[in-house]
Amino acid sequence: MKQIEELETSGWIICKGDMFSNGYAENHLKVTNIELDDAEGFEGPDNAKIYCVMVNANDHDEIVSAEQWHRAWYINDSWYK
Repeated sequence: MKQIEELETSGWIICKGDMFSNGYAENHLKVTNIELDDAEGFEGPDNAKIYCVMVNANDHDEIVSAEQWHRAWYINDSWYK
């Protein structure tokens, strides 16, 4: 696994610290870490692991959930900057 600061995917350029929202979630998604997975079958930027926490939509310093991760393709499909 390789940790990076910025990732250009087929949808977004995702950077550590970026905030994402969508029309359904009450809170926003804040990117905390980005990892390129070197496992076979997971090559390419859209399969990178994006670590994030959910934060209050009105106070991005208030964390409302524990850290989780999603593949970059999920962020591209479901979240907006």
